[in-house]
Amino acid sequence: MTPSPHRRRAVGALVAATAALLGSAACTTDDTASPTVVSSRPATSAATGTAMPDDTAASAGTAPDTADGPADPIDWSACGTGLTCAQIAVPADPADPDGPTVEVAVTRRAATGADVIGPLFVNPGGPGAATRDLVAADWPSEVEAHFDIIGVDPRGVGASMPLRCGDDPAIDAFREVDAEPTTDAGRAELVDAAAAIADACGRTDAETLATTTTAVHVADLDAVRAALGSEQLSFAGFSYGTAIGQAYAAAHPDRVRALLLDGVIDPELDLIDLLEGQALAIEAALDELDARCRTAGACATTDVVGTWDRVEAALTADPAGPGPAVLRLATIAATYSSSGIDQLPEVLVAAERGELGPLERLADRYVSLADYAPYAAYVCRDLPHPDTVDGYLDEVARVGTTAPRLGPAVIAELLPCATWPEPSVGAPGPIAPDGLAPALVIGNTGDRATPLAWAQAVAADLPGAALITVDTEGHTALLRSACVQRFAVAYLVDGTVPPAGTTC
Repeated sequence: MTPSPHRRRAVGALVAATAALLGSAACTTDDTASPTVVSSRPATSAATGTAMPDDTAASAGTAPDTADGPADPIDWSACGTGLTCAQIAVPADPADPDGPTVEVAVTRRAATGADVIGPLFVNPGGPGAATRDLVAADWPSEVEAHFDIIGVDPRGVGASMPLRCGDDPAIDAFREVDAEPTTDAGRAELVDAAAAIADACGRTDAETLATTTTAVHVADLDAVRAALGSEQLSFAGFSYGTAIGQAYAAAHPDRVRALLLDGVIDPELDLIDLLEGQALAIEAALDELDARCRTAGACATTDVVGTWDRVEAALTADPAGPGPAVLRLATIAATYSSSGIDQLPEVLVAAERGELGPLERLADRYVSLADYAPYAAYVCRDLPHPDTVDGYLDEVARVGTTAPRLGPAVIAELLPCATWPEPSVGAPGPIAPDGLAPALVIGNTGDRATPLAWAQAVAADLPGAALITVDTEGHTALLRSACVQRFAVAYLVDGTVPPAGTTC
């Protein structure tokens, strides 16, 4: 949360994956490891270019059955280099498939080769990040050759009925109040600012907010799959996109040809658990950096934590400055890559001298993250949370004792959830559907937005899943690690699952 107009992105948007796709990651592996082939690549229809199902595949759920004939033609139009886009009609209410429809935005990057396996649906996370940039990203050439890469903007996001309250002044006003008030007046200001966001979204976007849930998006994904004429889909999700992939797998396990999860959300967490886990991981990164600098001495300061605390105190005491939120945001941004965390000591030293430019530029790395309104709209609906202001603020105070530097601000960033116009519908629990093809799960040892423990838990729950542990700082790995890409290509193209204990 930010008290200065200089910052226009929410500190709490930790689970967005867009920034994680930038930069590079070191990657080493035991190249002698022998992957195990657990399923071969499905045959490809020459007529449709889509993956054909195994003999054991069976229809499930209420999504349209595409087996009886071709899907209706889709009106694709060019929307960027190598991209085509369309608005595809889906049931407004998934429980009423024959009722009124709405349109969701779909981006397609057609396969470059002749041997097309089928659609690879992708989602960058957020929630609240549009999918087009990820569709257009630099994927491994083998993936680009064999798959039509498909992005579907969730409702309220990107070009799918975007939320109008995203531009409401209430969001900027919320970011300008103190996330850690020490007076009754400050507390009232924080509460009122949070409630104003919920009220604004309820006024302008009530109809859309009723359907901004991952469960509804799963139904939309399946409707798009059917519209494409494909019996199955492959899915690659990053960060919060892994929650979407897991939810689709739970609803339609037989329709999942391959499930790749990178930077994994644990479905057993509620909102406070998730945010506290992130805050603890980021503070641990700060402590580890402090210890490394004290030992190695190759940093701008050997007292990283002490410098951080002094900078925070100075920013807090200066009413004319940007406030301590810029420090917190810069710290969080730094943990998204190994280069960022290495840069942090020098940035802190400069800030202590009064040179705030490097600190603000580091914080500005978040300018491309998911917008606040759809971010809140999904997490407030998907993840259980305290549904009273007092109960929510009790959690803010509690996390302040476990993660004192970043915890309160991270938790308070989603205080609007306590008065959100639509209730939470989430039910945390492990996802382990019968009949699901083995998944490929990827986790970084130094991922602070989605800690490795979450990837380990999900890999243990999903039947037959394989885990790649990547020894690097930063959030997500696939699009910046040649090592991970080798295993991912073998998995996506041929169904080859790496052996247990695979590392990069």
